[in-house]
Amino acid sequence: MNIAEEKFRKILTDERIHKNKVHVKVIGRTNMLPESLQQLISDVEKSTANYDGQFLNFAFAYGARAEIVDALVLLLKK
Repeated sequence: MNIAEEKFRKILTDERIHKNKVHVKVIGRTNMLPESLQQLISDVEKSTANYDGQFLNFAFAYGARAEIVDALVLLLKK
């Protein structure tokens, strides 16, 4: 997780990300990650939310089965 934190910190200040308007998104169960990494991910996503030049997606604690279950739970709540 230390490596992930280091890389996301770098993304926040990487001029290439901002120059090329790279939209960064993290998918998966980020709530399973350490709080400090969750906050960093949130900061990165917010700082790149309006970019549409390129897209960079990361998957953490991601599995297709979990994705289907989460989608069904969301649908059943409606």
